[in-house]
Amino acid sequence: MRRGAKLGAGAILTASTHVFDANTGEEYSRGEIPERAVAVGSSRVKSFPGGDYAMPCVLVLRILPEGEIHDKLALNDILREHGVAP
Repeated sequence: MRRGAKLGAGAILTASTHVFDANTGEEYSRGEIPERAVAVGSSRVKSFPGGDYAMPCVLVLRILPEGEIHDKLALNDILREHGVAP
């Protein structure tokens, strides 16, 4: 994880975890959360001969502008905006 990044509780991040931008679909380097990013654990469907399975990944919901800080209310708003929190 890079400086200032926040990863949601329960998210699994390893060197092989795929990391995607939730807004553009862009894939970041595996296992790396960009600087000042707000990210959560998720899954993506992967097809195999035996069926379709949900594989863990991480979604970057937003990258905060330089100088903007993470505060709890702002983080909750970002999560609600993306349907991750009630």
